[in-house]
Amino acid sequence: MSMLEFSIKIFCLLARIIYFFMKLLPTRNKITFISRQSNEPTLDITLLEGELKSNLPDYEFVTKCRILTEGVGATLGYLPSMISQMHHIATSKLVILDSYCIPISILKHKHNLKVLQMWHAMGLMKKAGYAALGSVEGRDRELASLLHMHRGYTHILASSPECKEAMLEVFGYANADSSGNEKTLQEVIIGALPRVDRLIDEAIRAETSARIYETYPYLKGRKVVLYAPTSRKDNAELNARIQQLADAIQALNGQDGNYILLVKLHPLQDGSLAHKCESHVLFDQVFSTVDVGMIADACVSDYSSLIYEFMIMEKPTYFFAFDLDEYEQARGLFIDYQKEIPGEIHKDTKGLAQALSHDESLQKEQRAFLTKYVAYCKDSNAGKLAKDIMRIIND
Repeated sequence: MSMLEFSIKIFCLLARIIYFFMKLLPTRNKITFISRQSNEPTLDITLLEGELKSNLPDYEFVTKCRILTEGVGATLGYLPSMISQMHHIATSKLVILDSYCIPISILKHKHNLKVLQMWHAMGLMKKAGYAALGSVEGRDRELASLLHMHRGYTHILASSPECKEAMLEVFGYANADSSGNEKTLQEVIIGALPRVDRLIDEAIRAETSARIYETYPYLKGRKVVLYAPTSRKDNAELNARIQQLADAIQALNGQDGNYILLVKLHPLQDGSLAHKCESHVLFDQVFSTVDVGMIADACVSDYSSLIYEFMIMEKPTYFFAFDLDEYEQARGLFIDYQKEIPGEIHKDTKGLAQALSHDESLQKEQRAFLTKYVAYCKDSNAGKLAKDIMRIIND
């Protein structure tokens, strides 16, 4: 037995002993949100909590948000947050997650506790969780087994019927397996994430655009091309491609163009990427990717589920998949990228720049692609999910 395996087993044993006594506390009318996506409540949590509060006035709501970074120091610093999570899990009727939660997966809970995993990504694209286990870009198989990754969910949110089987695969519920996950799952709920409501609200989009222009007044009147690549463990080629794209945009400006390249790196992206300061390039670190997408004239990405959010906002979307073959081997994709992507797949910046200058996005095809993978409402997606949650806790 390795030192890592021994340490994790001791950690899990101690957590289970502590949790045993916590479960003696009475269950309350309480819903607890837990996230590792940020240190503040995410937009999905904020919107959904607001809907639930208006419908469940006699319920208590608790939000526990804390990023867990790698390293011994970060792990030790996370322990107080985890103990607090355990206390609220033990006394809640429902726990709502948007990411992997250690206490939910490693502990044995009260039989009446409901756990909804709504995940943080919109729609389907790259493989994750059990579907990517052991791959170059995926999680370590041994660590996932030791920490019982994604065990304990009673409900899972899938963005469309087309995504249902893939989401079951991501969380390890697709087939009977040694983890026993299939015994706990009760239902797959079909629906979009609450943040869709913000994407389709014209008043919010106008207010957000005004804030962005106030921060970056020189963007007004420019043709803004947003580039939002997915995260990669190896950034060497990405850095070079960003510079190539910047040069291609500059070449368009040399032809009486008025373009500016706005780059938004993934939050988990290596911060060591070198960024050259140029008048036609902006590396934003103030606003979210979706926020700056609201002022974009065109959006460029690759294997990121952000493409669904761009399409919901009816933004012309382009696909810059310069490392498609390598990424499919290193991570894997749920969709047949070359057959399904609604538009030309660009592997070089010259062709991409020409497509941008000639507005070659396929709007009709993109709407059909979006409808297949994200079953969103035109009114209140947060309200629809809240109704499903009320049904769950009243079951």
